[in-house]
Amino acid sequence: MSGLTGCRFSADSCRWRLDAREPRGGRGAENGRSVKQGVYAVYAPMNAQILAAIIAGCVALLGYPVTNFFTTRREARAKELAFKLDCYQGFLKSFFALANEPSFETQLAFTHSVNVLNLMAPPGILAAVHELSTTYEKGTGRQWKILDEMLYLMRRDILGRWDRIPRGYNFPVLVADTDRFPRPTRKST
Repeated sequence: MSGLTGCRFSADSCRWRLDAREPRGGRGAENGRSVKQGVYAVYAPMNAQILAAIIAGCVALLGYPVTNFFTTRREARAKELAFKLDCYQGFLKSFFALANEPSFETQLAFTHSVNVLNLMAPPGILAAVHELSTTYEKGTGRQWKILDEMLYLMRRDILGRWDRIPRGYNFPVLVADTDRFPRPTRKST
């Protein structure tokens, strides 16, 4: 800051005296004037109440959009998790309905649930769905291992890092025994 030589502080003001040794054509010369020895720039101190009001206004102007951003982000995340949970429940319900009672309706429900998973599921679940469908068509017995992996990935997707179930956990899945307990037929009256 060449040109500033002295500063005198007081409770009422602060004055900066410009250096008289600044050559002609220095600051202020662009208007055809030169800087002279007694030129002072005076800054009055700001009232503490005004300063507090300005700071409070800035906080309010910045605080509302930031708070609104995080609130809407949290609400969108909650809606996304609710949608994912609903899709995962629909998938599992349709899968077990198809496994217990294969029919056109259960195949159609399973197809719809897989198609919805294609819209929102992470890549690991999509790969497991693909593997499950290929092993189901071939008739191999790996479906339960794949289903355990899918359940793990679904829990991980919903709960995130807070999930305490280890990878490879055998989930206790109950399936209706349709051989021992066949579905009752309806009597027509």
